[in-house]
Amino acid sequence: MMMWPYYDNWGDGWLCPMQWMGIMVVLTIVGILVVLFVSRGMFFGNAGRDATSSSARKILDERYAKGEIDREQYGQMKKDIG
Repeated sequence: MMMWPYYDNWGDGWLCPMQWMGIMVVLTIVGILVVLFVSRGMFFGNAGRDATSSSARKILDERYAKGEIDREQYGQMKKDIG
């Protein structure tokens, strides 16, 4: 009588429990990494871009108000900023 009979079944095409456990560990790690990258993009992805574009727009508005640039330049720069 063998204590672990399923370790003898290497030739039948099925994976043994240790192989399944290894696959599950890898899938768990990949899943955690995916969640981290997605949540990082959701929470921190737009913060830098929004702050940069709003401060650039603020500077552009100030320059236009001071008369440093004319209406055409203001319109073109506003399109460039987005």
